[in-house]
Amino acid sequence: MSEAFCRSTTIAGHELQWFEEIGSTNSYLVAEVKRACSAGRSTGYGPTGSAGTGTAAGTEECRARRVAAAGSGARVESWRETGVPGLVAVADYQSDGRGRLDRRWEAPKGRCLLASIVLPELLAAQDLHLAVMATGLAVKQACEEVAGLGVDLVWPNDLYVGASKLAGCLAEAVAAGEHGVGPAGEALFAVVAGIGLNVSWPRSRSAGPSGSRQATSILLETGRAVSRTALLEGILAGIDAWMGGMQAAGWRERTVGGYRSRCVTLGRVVEARLVTGETVAGPAVDLDEDGCLVIDAGRTARRISSGDIVILGDAERRPEA
Repeated sequence: MSEAFCRSTTIAGHELQWFEEIGSTNSYLVAEVKRACSAGRSTGYGPTGSAGTGTAAGTEECRARRVAAAGSGARVESWRETGVPGLVAVADYQSDGRGRLDRRWEAPKGRCLLASIVLPELLAAQDLHLAVMATGLAVKQACEEVAGLGVDLVWPNDLYVGASKLAGCLAEAVAAGEHGVGPAGEALFAVVAGIGLNVSWPRSRSAGPSGSRQATSILLETGRAVSRTALLEGILAGIDAWMGGMQAAGWRERTVGGYRSRCVTLGRVVEARLVTGETVAGPAVDLDEDGCLVIDAGRTARRISSGDIVILGDAERRPEA
């Protein structure tokens, strides 16, 4: 990937910033989104101190193009005119990669696809889970089509091969300011979707990024090398396909339905460990219209929007209360 992304370039219709090393691609793009939304004008893409330690080649060229396109000091009238939607950041190595619940995520240099994208559309608060679903569906599709590897979706944001983790997704929302007001006056959010996909670890299954559970890679599962560039192209195409229909009727139902039909968490006995410290256990019976997990907790159905999910077994083996 270093040779393919040695400079700012485009891939699958997206502007891409490549870093040999960075703190976090998600943090970098979150900072850029915040700057674009707060400035209300076209912004260039340079390294920001809070976002990472890497330096993107071609940054000044990007800034010059954007300023020239928008006009110096011109006020942006729409989200798309900020130039931020669809921006992609990729790194060979992240020194401060994070997963859900701010867990540290570190992987060997050049062995994973570490990428983040500013999703093309703004989302209302109730649609944020759908951004993670669309990203997971796109990663699954790319693994199958590019690598020939079947993978399972595990709610809320992981992809597994059997009992071993292959990839994870992390979405971060940023209030879109003057750009983020929906038709009913509701606040809208820009979303940065991050992806960590294990591509070429020549390791045992017990190895993985620091803090991760049992892990695997495309190389371990298929025995062959797969291009990270091709995987990224497939993922971006998939995200564009899933997110591109947002304005069409039935988009929410199609996205949740697509994820539901491919999610192996459903039909299993799970334990949800919530950030409050509460634990909810029982069969995972459904995903609701917002993409939240529904657990049959005995006397009531519990709607879980966030938490650690541990699969305990098949639903028919659920212990009696």
